[in-house]
Amino acid sequence: MVVASNDRHRACCNDRSQQVAYTVEDVEAVAETLRDRGLRVLYDRARRGTAGSLVNFVHPKDAGGVLVELVQPASGPAPSPH
Repeated sequence: MVVASNDRHRACCNDRSQQVAYTVEDVEAVAETLRDRGLRVLYDRARRGTAGSLVNFVHPKDAGGVLVELVQPASGPAPSPH
């Protein structure tokens, strides 16, 4: 799990995290489970993230004001940036 925040956000928002990212094995399956439990995810299908990963997000209104990122790492070596 990765917790992302910055100093400006902490100064104005009482040290609450703005975004949390979870590594998952199957982002589509996790998103479907969350939908079944009544949470909103931002995309109908996962989108490409950095290094070839697949990502989706839980709506902040359904996660206590925190943007929850679901990250499925790319399988195999990361693509070259060139």
